[in-house]
Amino acid sequence: MATAGQSSLTRRDSYSIILHDQVTETICSNDLTKSPDELLELLLPKGPKGGNSFDRALKAAETMMTECWADERPPVIIFLSDGIAAFRDKNVQRLFHLAAQMGKALSLHAILFGPIATSGGLRRMIAVALDEQSKTPHLASTPSSFHEALDTVNLAQTFLGIAESLRKPRGALIS
Repeated sequence: MATAGQSSLTRRDSYSIILHDQVTETICSNDLTKSPDELLELLLPKGPKGGNSFDRALKAAETMMTECWADERPPVIIFLSDGIAAFRDKNVQRLFHLAAQMGKALSLHAILFGPIATSGGLRRMIAVALDEQSKTPHLASTPSSFHEALDTVNLAQTFLGIAESLRKPRGALIS
């Protein structure tokens, strides 16, 4: 991210934020300009409305990924939830197949902020993601991962850890 003292640096990443509860709502799409504080300001007025549909959220992420595709960077989805919902494996599989067809490996990270007892769905989501990643070893990617964030400090540390893992260079096979 560029700061006032670093005008020669350009920000390579973009952010899209999709909230999911009873409905899915796009807060920002392919944003390259907002600071983390500005992104947070977009989210603070929002609150849970009840209900949840992982399948709708995964479909919204698929739409966002295709609409905002960038050849210069691999897609990363961070799925933050209380864990209380179900999904069909095929919806996660479709995300990975689509990214591979477009030439990049997807990385999916699930972060649970609810009780551990509700983690089964998110853990299964990551198991499906890792299985899909193993089917495309020719595409270098950061392994998908599951995290628990039971307080805001842990949540911030989790995001920083994911961000750091994405910065590490990865080897790729050239054919």
